Amino acid sequence: MSELRARVARAYDGRRSSMASTPEQVARVIVRAVDSPRPRARYLVGAVARALVGLRRFAPSPAFDAVIRRTFPVPRPEPAPRRVP
Repeated sequence: MSELRARVARAYDGRRSSMASTPEQVARVIVRAVDSPRPRARYLVGAVARALVGLRRFAPSPAFDAVIRRTFPVPRPEPAPRRVP
């Protein structure tokens, strides 16, 4: 799990940190959804979410899947601890 955590942290470090949504932005969208008489199934928060939806809309599935896999790889299972007899 730590490998995935490190990968996500690197995705938003340095100059890319401006692309991450702030907690305040997320909170505003949550409040809007809760207050809505007919909330939508999904809400996009920030530029990254909008870009991914745009990519999904126009890119073929294999290309989109490759972007997601590269950005958020499936973590390798940690080896089981060795049992001492």
